Amino acid sequence: MNEIRLYADGPDATTTLQAEQATDVKGVTLGDAATGLLGSGDRLGFRKVQFGAGADRLTARVAAPGRGATGALQVRLDSPKGRIVGVLPVRATGGAGTWQEQSVKLLHTVTGAHDVYVVAAGGAKTAAIDWLTFRK
Repeated sequence: MNEIRLYADGPDATTTLQAEQATDVKGVTLGDAATGLLGSGDRLGFRKVQFGAGADRLTARVAAPGRGATGALQVRLDSPKGRIVGVLPVRATGGAGTWQEQSVKLLHTVTGAHDVYVVAAGGAKTAAIDWLTFRK
């Protein structure tokens, strides 16, 4: 069965935000189920994400080549250069096809509705992204 989602006011932050459903993409290719590798300055954006009562943790399913830290994913609100509410330091997962969940506590609880941007920083090949979710 295929999944169909209808969003009247934008997706719910506590559900899974699939990377291929991003509404704003720069510098990276969207695949059928994930992105290609994001490099420094590349981004994904999701419009009108509904945080409701709030979220203070981000979990992302990523694949990252190399060893050790490969860069970071910045979570920004309302524009690609907007306020940073979290930075996920990405650890290598063993390859571009090896997926792993990585999490970070946000700098503060995010509430209401916001455009959400995930911007890669610090590496030519930071990570590929499968999905994101926000939790309290």
